[in-house]
Amino acid sequence: MRAKAANSGQWISYPNTITIFVSRPFYLQTWFILISIIGLFILIYLFFKWRIRQLEQNKLALEQTVAERTAQIEEDKLLIEEQAKELKALDKVKSRFFANISHELRTPLTLILGPLSYLLDNPAELEKTTIQKQLLTMQRNGKSLMQLIEEILDLSKLEANKLELQEETTSVVEFFEHIMAIFEPQLQSQGLDYELIFELKRQQLHLLLDRKKLKKILNNSSYA
Repeated sequence: MRAKAANSGQWISYPNTITIFVSRPFYLQTWFILISIIGLFILIYLFFKWRIRQLEQNKLALEQTVAERTAQIEEDKLLIEEQAKELKALDKVKSRFFANISHELRTPLTLILGPLSYLLDNPAELEKTTIQKQLLTMQRNGKSLMQLIEEILDLSKLEANKLELQEETTSVVEFFEHIMAIFEPQLQSQGLDYELIFELKRQQLHLLLDRKKLKKILNNSSYA
């Protein structure tokens, strides 16, 4: 910088040179620029690191969700398969039930038709007591047939697995004598000999039995 001075109103002919140094502001300093650049790179690095960590967490959360959904699907699949097996088993039970019922229906029908045929084929030879006995047999088997029909209508018990034993104290001798009385007309019409033998004393033969179910078994075995 050059400057002139005046003395008594007269300017000096030669200028004087003054050197002035002006410092640059801090934001234009090399050290500040370097720090700013380094800080920017650090910020960018931290941002990418945070973003990568966030993406990894999202990935883990997504994988966990997929694993949970897959496990749920597998569980649902197993449940559906189990239900399918149960339905298939229930269908088999129903088929077996209707097959057994059809078999059981044939027994009382046969024991009704047998005495009826006997009465129709021998109208002149029958005594009143014989006719009454045959009619009573037909009535008993008619009631058995009605009971079987009621069991078919009560199929909901089978579907709900509520078929339970109804045990009663039963005289075995009287029970089997009753069964034999049912089959007696049929046996007679076919000319078959029969005999009911008990090796125990009569008063000892009392058991807890489900009479209806045991009667079904005996009816089925008679036509097996």
